[in-house]
Amino acid sequence: MKKRLALVTILLTLASSHTVFADSGVINASSLNIRQKPSLSSSILSSIPNNTKISTLGKSGAFYKINYKGKTGYVYSSYVKIVQATAVASATPSSTTKTGVGSTKAWGLNVRKTAAIGNNTIGSLNATNNISLYGSLNGYYKIKYNNNWGYIAKSYVSTATPSLIATIPLVSSTASQISTLMSSANKLLGIHYTYGGTTPSTGFDCSGFVQYIYKTIGVTLSRTTYTQVEEGSAVSINDLKVGDLLFFIDNSHEGVYIGNNKFIQAQKTGTVVHITDLSGYWRTSFVTGRRILN
Repeated sequence: MKKRLALVTILLTLASSHTVFADSGVINASSLNIRQKPSLSSSILSSIPNNTKISTLGKSGAFYKINYKGKTGYVYSSYVKIVQATAVASATPSSTTKTGVGSTKAWGLNVRKTAAIGNNTIGSLNATNNISLYGSLNGYYKIKYNNNWGYIAKSYVSTATPSLIATIPLVSSTASQISTLMSSANKLLGIHYTYGGTTPSTGFDCSGFVQYIYKTIGVTLSRTTYTQVEEGSAVSINDLKVGDLLFFIDNSHEGVYIGNNKFIQAQKTGTVVHITDLSGYWRTSFVTGRRILN
């Protein structure tokens, strides 16, 4: 009996730490049935048109397990042309632990509800310096999108290992410093947005703009939104002061509060540094404020 219990324990341990082999493929049939079980006699759940790209969730006999338009089932492997095979660690979709930071230059990158190709798009992302990543599954990174979990294709994302952030504490300030900060920001109104830009001559992205104006009062901030959001101290949207940093959309964008329910920002390609009301979309997209100047 003890030997049986030990064997069961070992098998359970192995099952919980297995590696899933994820294949990406294309349907090579006029219409391929998705079956409830890995058998040709199993009931049909739906069908997939020819040339549709799919990501598999594993293999059972002669069938690939897939998820298509929210339905999980099995397709006969003979009608799937594999175009890429990769071994990935089995994911934990419920994980909320940040595992990395990514960047993408893609515009209109689909954010999907599940880690699979299909009719499951919940939104899109434009080019951004940093995206918090929470693990991967079937060729997709898990991200936070509009306060919900979503997935983006790994092929459009370049990654970096999270580094230790040397955060700065609150900085004692004077009225003249805050006045200088606002003056520096206003002088940059009309400067064009540039992805990765950090100077007036090159243009600014959102975090480059914030970093630049704070340098004018002798305060050195880190480079990206995802590191700047760790600096200073947190402040709510109802307790903002002039000079506070405002973070939006899963901390992927930021601006600087200038008072009277307005903030200044370098927003996106095709725009210039401008002042925006903290209302409507921006109020609902607000994540947190950070106070750098005490």
